[in-house]
Amino acid sequence: DLPTSRTHLKNGGKVVWDIGDKIVVFDDEQMNFGRFTCVSMNENNATFTSNTKISANHSYAFYPYENISITENQINYWLPGETEYVPNTYFRLCPMVAESTTNEFNFKHVCGILKFSIKGTKQIKRLELWGNNNEAISGYGYIDLTSENPILSIPTDAPSSGRGIIMS
Repeated sequence: DLPTSRTHLKNGGKVVWDIGDKIVVFDDEQMNFGRFTCVSMNENNATFTSNTKISANHSYAFYPYENISITENQINYWLPGETEYVPNTYFRLCPMVAESTTNEFNFKHVCGILKFSIKGTKQIKRLELWGNNNEAISGYGYIDLTSENPILSIPTDAPSSGRGIIMS
């Protein structure tokens, strides 16, 4: 199973939403979509609101709501190859997707997640992650919404594909 998550780390590892986080919700025919904002949260759940009404039998949600386009059965997403490191957070543009036939969503990451701790007095100024065997791990990719376990696939020849992700 893919891990579920939110947007920042709390108390040494629990991942939670933040007030103001934004997601996009759309129906299975991509006819209606809206941006929703987190207005309340606790350790286990978050509430998102919007002026947009989604009234479909089957809908999807995606985080973050930036850098996406939606086509028939897939989300097209651009995963940047460089980001700023912020203590007690993780890569904030790490995409998550959820599907539902109700108004409740259980998000799953569509990328690999690395969690590590560094102890001591040294300070890290830059972290570089590189794909195996020259694979693309950043750039333009897609998520197949019909897949039971959706993942972000980035073709090696995709526009702006990158072999690494740098946090500084």
